[in-house]
Amino acid sequence: MMSRSIRLGTVGAALLSAMHWQPSMAAEVTPLCKGSPLVVAACFTVHGRLSLANGAFTVRIWPVGTHRMLGVADGDGKMHWEDGPVLPKAVIRILASRPRGEVGVFGNYELCRLTREEPGHMQSVCVENASQLVGGAVH
Repeated sequence: MMSRSIRLGTVGAALLSAMHWQPSMAAEVTPLCKGSPLVVAACFTVHGRLSLANGAFTVRIWPVGTHRMLGVADGDGKMHWEDGPVLPKAVIRILASRPRGEVGVFGNYELCRLTREEPGHMQSVCVENASQLVGGAVH
C-alpha cells in the first residue's frame, strides 16, 4: 500500500539555493499526526495557504481571513531540518511544480495542534490531511 504522505525534502541550504526544488520521493513514511501523544487539542480543519518560508518553521499555513500563521512540524513535535515535515503527496507535487517561494498551496487542511494557542506566538501544528488543493502565486 502506498503512503499518501512524504517528507518535504531538504529544507536547508539546498532548498534555498535550488532554482527548482525537487523533493526526495525515496523517504516515504506514514504520517504521525492525529495519533501523536503530543496533540494538545482536538484536530480541526482550516482553509488556508501553505507555503515555504525561512525561519523557525520552514513550512507555514496562513488560515485565510486571519492574521495568524501556523508552523508545520511532524507529530513528533520536531521540524526535521534535514528533510522537512511530512506532508501529503498532493501538496508536495504542487510545491515542486514551481521555483521555491513562488507558489503557495491553497486548500482545506486537517491540522492537529502540537502547542496551545498563545497570542503573539506561532502555533505548532501537524498536517493530517489536505483536500481541495490549488497552487497559486505567493506575493
